[in-house]
Amino acid sequence: MIKLAITSQLPRDNEHLFIERVIDAGWDWVHLRHPVASEEELRTIIERIDPLYYRRIKLHSFPQLVTEYKLGGVHLNSRVPSTDLDPQQYSISRSCHTISELHSPENKALDYVTLSPIFDSVSKQGYKGTFDADELSQIPHQPRVIALGGVTPQRLKQLKDFNFAGYAVLGYLAEARSLQQLSLRLSEFN
Repeated sequence: MIKLAITSQLPRDNEHLFIERVIDAGWDWVHLRHPVASEEELRTIIERIDPLYYRRIKLHSFPQLVTEYKLGGVHLNSRVPSTDLDPQQYSISRSCHTISELHSPENKALDYVTLSPIFDSVSKQGYKGTFDADELSQIPHQPRVIALGGVTPQRLKQLKDFNFAGYAVLGYLAEARSLQQLSLRLSEFN
């Protein structure tokens, strides 16, 4: 399964070390998502990351930084609804919040889409899972669909009952208060 980590709303002081730790643990992608960060703040975070990790990082804003730093790609969302990036050179994915969105023809050309919220969110109070088993059984094989929202190690078994290509984790990893605690949490997904 594809494993991706999404950074929390606000950057940490040592964000670069957390990102590197996730990738070192074998996760496929880190989505660098700080919706309130300016371009300069995001640039500062990127420049603190060892360039060896760049190709495994996707941005949720300021897609021009993807080409400037030769990052892995961009994740389309309400802030970045489209891109001119070459899908042969960069990974492109998108956020979806309904089963019908998954069936959109333009999603078939993407590397994957995230579908959320699957479970009640760990990081957003009151953000409840919205899909029942009947809806989740309608997940198509294409595009590849990544489960997002409330994903914890204890819920992985539930995801295997449906056609998810992987999972994305935000809150469970964001709650780690140290690199040591992050490593422990990452190991729970193996």
